[in-house]
Amino acid sequence: MGETIKITTGEIITVGMEGKKDVILMQIGKDTMLINNATVEIDPGRGTAPLIVNSRTLVPIRAIIETMGGAVEWDNLSRQVVLEVTGYRIIMWLDKYEILVNGVTSEIDVPPQTINDRTMLPIRFVAENIGCKIDWIGPTQEVVIVYIST
Repeated sequence: MGETIKITTGEIITVGMEGKKDVILMQIGKDTMLINNATVEIDPGRGTAPLIVNSRTLVPIRAIIETMGGAVEWDNLSRQVVLEVTGYRIIMWLDKYEILVNGVTSEIDVPPQTINDRTMLPIRFVAENIGCKIDWIGPTQEVVIVYIST
């Protein structure tokens, strides 16, 4: 998953991804995202925007996963988030570094956390573990996610 996403004059080029590609573009501090050039709220009605915590971009994940045809479940009692999309299942817990990807235990360096009453997840970790390509555009503080349409 280490291929670079190259953006030139609006064209997204990736290596190793066959099929129709869709693109999500988000910017730090901005509460909307572009999905194939259509503007959509990231966290409808709440104004939540991506932010950086310990050099990681955290986002409210529901709209992103649902855009990809997936589902997000929240268990308030166990403080657990379950993401199911593109044949992958990721289980994460608030403030815990241990996660499960398709039943395999792993660790992340920035855990899911509640910020301004919203559950925020590290987008690079999620995207890479559901088969997406992701890149960071430093000068504009943007995140580009490329995924195969279902």
